[in-house]
Amino acid sequence: MKKFLLLCLLMPSVMGNAQVVKNWNLGVSGSTGRSYYNRKYYDQPDLPPGRIAKLKSNYLWGGAIWAEKYLNRHVAAIGELRYTEIDVPNNTLCECSYTGAAILQDEKHYWGSVGVGLRYYLNPKSPVSLFFDAKADADWLIVAKEKINNKTYNRWNAMGYSQLAPSLSFGLGSKWKRLAVSFGVYSNVARTMVRDVGVHNKVHYGMKTGLMSRGFFAKTSITVFRLR
Repeated sequence: MKKFLLLCLLMPSVMGNAQVVKNWNLGVSGSTGRSYYNRKYYDQPDLPPGRIAKLKSNYLWGGAIWAEKYLNRHVAAIGELRYTEIDVPNNTLCECSYTGAAILQDEKHYWGSVGVGLRYYLNPKSPVSLFFDAKADADWLIVAKEKINNKTYNRWNAMGYSQLAPSLSFGLGSKWKRLAVSFGVYSNVARTMVRDVGVHNKVHYGMKTGLMSRGFFAKTSITVFRLR
């Protein structure tokens, strides 16, 4: 029994060689998940007829390049540049009344994001290390694409909505050698995507509206470079 306990105590230090910790890690990642939207109609006591306040995406996927700088064996600073495509319900942004001749077939939103945060490794000496991370992101809606009657229209001004949407994300994951898998949630920190009353893309909007998003994601990351 004493030999067994001694072996258990020595095992983490022996196996720790399998999880190499360098000062810098650089890599790529891919993610998928789903977004949920809540739309607010300002100065409206009730939901206006024909309007939809709650929506969810059909899918989302994204790719990113990231960097990780170890501050000590347990804590690392992380930075990320991410591109995301989100397939949303048709007419999410425009909320237009189309004539019978116009068939709205598809709507996709393309986002660019810059994020920074911290990651905490629970057991950095283990060959499979568990971690928790928290990150702040600046998300920018690059373009919204609508497909109408088999023709694609690029809405570079997000149909009048402000295009910056700051968010926070939190994730749990595990890392083995160069491979990491994580699951997490995100939420906009405020309803910053707002469209004021006025004319946008030749459409008159008589109500001020705002969109807020939150959702979940699954991410797979690969470390490409390890640097000192």
